[in-house]
Amino acid sequence: MVGETMLVEVIDEKIIRLGREFLDQLRKRILIQDAFWMTMDDGKLKLWFVSQQMDTVGPIRLFEKAQKTLDRFNAANYPYSHFRLTLSRIGFLSPSDPFVNEAKTRRRVNEFADFSVYDTFFYVIAGTH
Repeated sequence: MVGETMLVEVIDEKIIRLGREFLDQLRKRILIQDAFWMTMDDGKLKLWFVSQQMDTVGPIRLFEKAQKTLDRFNAANYPYSHFRLTLSRIGFLSPSDPFVNEAKTRRRVNEFADFSVYDTFFYVIAGTH
């Protein structure tokens, strides 16, 4: 139907764990305030990271650090071969970006709780809220 988003990918427990493990690795290189999955208009999932470093070092430097992390992360013979993380599957936002507030209105904070595949899934990062 015209104007509707076709849901191609759904958030499930494996994808949530994949994102959590990547977040843990990425936090060794980048200061991250929030991280969340969101289904985009094309129906694909994207893992967003909110970082104050967007305003200080800029997106190019953050994507360089993310690529180095992805290279190691994906090389670890991951059991998630059906869903590989690539740079096109992640994004960075400044905390002041209006998109962050939009995502927070759809926020879910309990891992593996009863959530809809249409919801945004946030990882709770202790000490940042």
